[in-house]
Amino acid sequence: MKKTKLIILSLGLLVLVGIVLISYAQFKKETLKNYEQIKESGKSLIGMLSLPSTKILFLESKNSFFRELSQNALNNKIAYCVIHDGEQKPVLSFSPEKIAMQVPDNIINKSLLESGFIMQEFSTAAGFDVIEFAKPVFKGGKIDAVVRLGLKVPTNIFFTYANLVLPFQIIFFILLALVFGYYWTILTFKNLKNIEVADRGIKFDKSGKGDVKDIIENLEAYLASVKEKTSVAESKRQKLESRLKISQFENKQFFNIFDAFDFGILLIDNRDMVFFVNTYLLDLLGQTKEDLINFSYDEVIEHEGLKTFILQRSSAEGRDASGHMDMIFDKTEPDQSYQTSSSNITDAQGSLFIRLIKVVNISREKENEKLQQDFISHIAHELRTPLTNIKAYNEMMMDGEIDNVEMQKEFFNTINDETNRLAKLISSILELAETEMGQLTVKKDMVKTDWLMEGCIEAVEAVAKEKNITIERKVPDNFPKIMGDKEMLKSALINILGNAVKYSPESAGIMFSIKEVDDMVVFEINDTGFGMDEKDLPHIFEKFYRSENEDVVEQDGSGLGLAITAEIIKTHDGFIEVQSELDKGSQFTIKIPKGDLLIG
Repeated sequence: MKKTKLIILSLGLLVLVGIVLISYAQFKKETLKNYEQIKESGKSLIGMLSLPSTKILFLESKNSFFRELSQNALNNKIAYCVIHDGEQKPVLSFSPEKIAMQVPDNIINKSLLESGFIMQEFSTAAGFDVIEFAKPVFKGGKIDAVVRLGLKVPTNIFFTYANLVLPFQIIFFILLALVFGYYWTILTFKNLKNIEVADRGIKFDKSGKGDVKDIIENLEAYLASVKEKTSVAESKRQKLESRLKISQFENKQFFNIFDAFDFGILLIDNRDMVFFVNTYLLDLLGQTKEDLINFSYDEVIEHEGLKTFILQRSSAEGRDASGHMDMIFDKTEPDQSYQTSSSNITDAQGSLFIRLIKVVNISREKENEKLQQDFISHIAHELRTPLTNIKAYNEMMMDGEIDNVEMQKEFFNTINDETNRLAKLISSILELAETEMGQLTVKKDMVKTDWLMEGCIEAVEAVAKEKNITIERKVPDNFPKIMGDKEMLKSALINILGNAVKYSPESAGIMFSIKEVDDMVVFEINDTGFGMDEKDLPHIFEKFYRSENEDVVEQDGSGLGLAITAEIIKTHDGFIEVQSELDKGSQFTIKIPKGDLLIG
């Protein structure tokens, strides 16, 4: 009897301790739930209040807006709402209980100085626990206003009806289960010989008096069915675990693909947390994945330009947060330019799922754009000069201003020269365009280098004689042959030889030589002309490039000859090199693969 009372007393004490523990757990759960609700409400409200359209609503009808805010103040949890202008001065304030006047200065200063969303907690002198949410409003890329919102954290009471009803329900059901279990156990042992194994659908009905042997046999059958069911459950678990590992592997492979991209990828979820960042962007930022992933982007991204861009896109009105911005990164070369773009990825319900930020290197595009503009500018300049001369001389002839026959003949010769110059320029531009686009027809055949040399010298010989320039030949005993388009190769060599004549003074000498080096045929053209400055050498094969040397500027030229020559040599799998010194002359070296005539 005494032992029974001790058991009952122990059970009662255990029940009491259980009630207290469960009530405390409910209390902590409710407190945490209220705290999270306050945070979520604050984030939602501050996001709405910091939109540019909300600011306009404040300015136009602040009385009606505050009245509406007061009536729907989340059960009196809104402590205050203050809007500061671009100079950090409060312009609008809503604080029913004057709590805004009790905010510590360090809280206010931190809210006004941050360039993104911020959340801070503090306690007032009156004993209120308050969470302040703050977020800037951008206009034109600059902070136009700052919205501060304070929400009171509700105080929970430990022993309440809500906290006690659950533990009493649990205790009630435990006691009910104990009573039911007691009687069920008694009945089960009385009828244990007739156990029905549900998994197999077999009913064991052992004849006899229900002794221990019958009970053990039925228990063994029942345990066998339980073991089989457990085995099936384990098999399913292993399959699920295998699928999970496969899914994790596929996700890892998917992110490995992102890491292989030659542009930056940043994924931000709907909580503004960094979900993924690839290796390319990490190198640009000079940070690691551990620095960024699972943290709020405005807290961990150190690049101010990128952080501002993301903030502006996230603050954009509507669901469309697409856009782009050019920026540079300190971790790269100064001449490297990047373009950052943003796009939203939504789920099946149309809600924001992931914000995708892409950073692409656009240095080459900018350089190509500049080259294209320079190309067009050069073409316009080169075409304008002969056309202007042709038009001027033609108008003078049409107006009858020139009566002298000799002068008329001179004008006609000038018009003819300018027309030929214009036609040659257009032909050069078309030839260069066809060569660069791979549309130029190359008819390769066996070409004799002696024929090639003599043809080039004949083409420039008349101009050379006018300047009393001597062209010497230096040739091998047996002229090698090359495989190529003889007219194109002749045109390329004439460009080099013609420049040697054009940019050499009178009575100068030019050496034109041919030799074999390994499997290459080497053409060398040496002159003692004006030469080139060291700064000009890297650019002489660029389209429309001409030296600023006075001796060069005085000579007519489009700046396309060497560019065309370089393209022709390139189509023949050859190389072109130049060595030059100002006022001492130049040496151009062209190497073309040697060709052999196959008979058979």
